[in-house]
Amino acid sequence: MFSWAAVNLSLPEVRKDRHWFDQGVGLDWAGELLQGRIYEIDDEDGTAER
Repeated sequence: MFSWAAVNLSLPEVRKDRHWFDQGVGLDWAGELLQGRIYEIDDEDGTAER
């Protein structure tokens, strides 16, 4: 499963992108983790808009 999340899309100077490649997992499992991963990026410096 390949996942890609980006935050701060309207602010290119602080935009952050992160990619994950999880082998041997199903779509349900990856879907559950994606939301948490987005907030993880946000929590790194608190600049992401919600």
